[in-house]
Amino acid sequence: MAPRSKSIDRIKEKQKGLEVFSESAIRNNFSALEYSRTCQAAASGMAAGILGLTSIPGFIFYFVTVAIQMSVKDLQKKLEEQHKQILLYEKKLKGANKLLDVVRAYKSLETEKNALQSVIGSLDAHNEEMIVGAEEKTLTESEDSAVSKLRQAIAILTKEKVKREAAFQNDKKALLEENEGLKEQLRKTVDENEQQADKFCKIIQELSQKVKRIEGDRERELDDHGSVLAEMQQRYAKEKQTVEAAQKQFDHARDIEEALFRGKQTTVVDKQSLARIAELEATTQDLTERVAISERKRYESNDELKKHDKRTRNLRRFQIAELDSELSLKSVADDVIDRFKSALTELREFHPDIDVHKIVGPDPATINLQEKLENIEEKYEKYKQNTESVLNTKKQVLSTELVQEDGLRELVCQLHNKLRNIEVSQSTDQAQYEMTTRNLRERILELERSEIASRNEMRKEMQLRVSEMEFEMQKQRNRTLEVLAEKEKELEVTKSILVSLRSEQLNSAPADPSQAGKISSQRKSSDHRKCVDRRISSGSRRSIDGISVSSTDIIGSADNNISFPNVSETRNVFYEDELAKKDKEVQEMRNALHHLDYRMREIEQNALCKDLQHHEMNEKLKEEIRILEEGHLSSLGIPTTYLLPLVNETPVIVDYVNHQYLVFSESDASRLRSKLRMVVEGMTLTVIENCEKRSSPYCLMNEQVAVLAQYGLAQVRKMHDGPRTVDTKIFEASTSTANKELCLENDVKKARQIATGRKAKELKRKANGQGANAKALKVRKCDLNGIEVTDDDVNNVLLELKGSVVEHDPRVNLPKYSNEEHLYSSIDYLSLPLPSSREFRTKEIVFHDLWRRGFYITCGSRFGCHYLAYEDNPSQTHAKFFVECILSDECLSPMKLITLTRVATQVKKTVLLAVVSSDNNIPHYMEIQWWKPY
Repeated sequence: MAPRSKSIDRIKEKQKGLEVFSESAIRNNFSALEYSRTCQAAASGMAAGILGLTSIPGFIFYFVTVAIQMSVKDLQKKLEEQHKQILLYEKKLKGANKLLDVVRAYKSLETEKNALQSVIGSLDAHNEEMIVGAEEKTLTESEDSAVSKLRQAIAILTKEKVKREAAFQNDKKALLEENEGLKEQLRKTVDENEQQADKFCKIIQELSQKVKRIEGDRERELDDHGSVLAEMQQRYAKEKQTVEAAQKQFDHARDIEEALFRGKQTTVVDKQSLARIAELEATTQDLTERVAISERKRYESNDELKKHDKRTRNLRRFQIAELDSELSLKSVADDVIDRFKSALTELREFHPDIDVHKIVGPDPATINLQEKLENIEEKYEKYKQNTESVLNTKKQVLSTELVQEDGLRELVCQLHNKLRNIEVSQSTDQAQYEMTTRNLRERILELERSEIASRNEMRKEMQLRVSEMEFEMQKQRNRTLEVLAEKEKELEVTKSILVSLRSEQLNSAPADPSQAGKISSQRKSSDHRKCVDRRISSGSRRSIDGISVSSTDIIGSADNNISFPNVSETRNVFYEDELAKKDKEVQEMRNALHHLDYRMREIEQNALCKDLQHHEMNEKLKEEIRILEEGHLSSLGIPTTYLLPLVNETPVIVDYVNHQYLVFSESDASRLRSKLRMVVEGMTLTVIENCEKRSSPYCLMNEQVAVLAQYGLAQVRKMHDGPRTVDTKIFEASTSTANKELCLENDVKKARQIATGRKAKELKRKANGQGANAKALKVRKCDLNGIEVTDDDVNNVLLELKGSVVEHDPRVNLPKYSNEEHLYSSIDYLSLPLPSSREFRTKEIVFHDLWRRGFYITCGSRFGCHYLAYEDNPSQTHAKFFVECILSDECLSPMKLITLTRVATQVKKTVLLAVVSSDNNIPHYMEIQWWKPY
């Protein structure tokens, strides 16, 4: 109601401020009508949505709203038609008025034009008369005529202006009348709209009251449903508890059956694993035999190759001798050709315009060929003449020489054929050898993988079995303890019953003081013997303590509270038999526990033996692979020293100072960066031309030193810890007696606090027992109040503190720095002072593997990871990976993983998880790219 009334008030104010009729008023009225219509539609829609038209009043409300909407639509159509008619009438009136106005304006303009023309004509005539100087007309006449004309023109103009003003006033009156009529219509429409809006408001109020009633009914129904649901849930919870209890019993029975079945199947699995190991050993033996046969063939082929190489060398020497004799003859011609070529090149350099082909003739190559042909023909003729002369003189000698030459040629051809065959066979043998070695390597890798997989599977199975067995053992122990507790309770009940029966029987019988003491002593001794037997036969410490304490307390209480009369003890056979049966059951349960413990230990021993066997087999296979690789490399002519190309590098000198590895030489630092891909950081900061630069000494990480020392690329040294020389400067530390007294007082206070804390802890242990939790044994400040400590306890603690504190020399030793090598002692790789923790081992393995793959690695503690991995020099590129090292048996917290990935995405890096297992030196990598900014 508030926005609608405000809009109507605004419309009224605008209408009051308007003096002339305009179309904006009508448009505002129509906008107010549309707004009221939308309000009505929204109210009807809300009511219909709330009620859902599920009841009779809702249907009636919907029908009423539809009827109201139809009436509003009819009124709106009528208003639109009236508005259209008004617009048509206005257009027509405006057209007619426009025509009349145009005619009137045209006439008035013509009259004004004529009047002005007459004025201008009179003025022109007056000027001409003044210029010509006609004396016939006097000045008075001309002035009178001009004034009369001007008066006439002014009268005409005033008449036209009066007519315009009258027309304007008439139009204004008509418009004001129209405006007043429209205002009255608007007031009527506004009043009607207000009446309709009041009606609608009343209807909406009635409907809202109905809606509230319906909502109250629904809330009551929901409360009823909630109470019913609560009852149903309680019943369901009870049934669920019963089902869970039955399921637990069923699971317990099934677990027992599975444990028995697994215990039977362990022997079968062991036999299968042993048979599999035997098969693997047989296959490895076959592979080794094949490798040995292939090596023998290779050695034989190498021997044959060496023999044929010697023969080919001899033949080549013979051919080279023949070729030398021929080349000596050709050397003269070659010199001439070389000179000619040099002259041609000089001509072409100095006179590039001259065509050499025209001067020389044809191509120099053809000339050389022609000259060679001529020389060869001349030589051929000379040799022919010589041969003819020799043949004529020595026919017999030539026949023998020809026979020898033919034989030699045949031998050479045979040797060539043999060499070709040997080369072909050698290439085929080498290809076969390479194929066999590849197959062997693949087979060995497959065997290693299968072995690792089987070993992991076996290990997982054994761990699962051991965990299951431990869980079952724990369950059985808990059950036995519960059974023992129940048995003890039953025994206590039976004992109390027996005591009551005996007291009743003995009260009725006569007393004998001599026998009473004997009977009580016999009973005490028998009870004590039973308790001792229970202590010995119990398996766990907790069960022993519980049984012994409870039994002794029971006996003591029975002896203290009950006074047996001095009468002979009557035996109850039934209760003794029941007790014997219960003891037998307890003993059987303990024997079963011992047997299961023994079986579990045997399984663990078998698993350890199998792991050791697998480890030995792996070592043997690795050794065989290494031998095969060395043999293959030696057969190919590659030395094994090239496997590590950096071994020939001169080692870098690294000094071990104050538990840090430092490099003082700039050349060594540059070599570490450029050749060895080790990033070192300077410890001294210098500023040159507003640029920060770090210089020596350079600090190395422990992982870098370990890798460099492993490859022999670093020589780690430290200074001798010998006696002080003359060059050392010694400064005495000044101490006073007052400082010593203060130190003594502080030590005494500390010792007294430690002694009181120990005494409070002992008292808590005595009060809570040996099996108490750490929380119960925790000592607080309030527990120390009221505890007194003797001087002996304080003195003992002081002696302990003095023994644990190392006495430092009060003097400061500053050795003189020197570069002499005899002052230093080198440190071997095995004796390097490196951490021996599992974390350092994982970091070293990951660092070594990434460095071997060609990455530059730096410390990543600034970004919350272990390392930053670069593909190129860090001074030229950005890091690619955030490396996080994890052991395979450890877990990474999700918060750390989320923070790492978020930081990595912010700096455009990827997280690389390096997982290292305890039995492998090659890490497994996983890339993580989460939290991408899409």
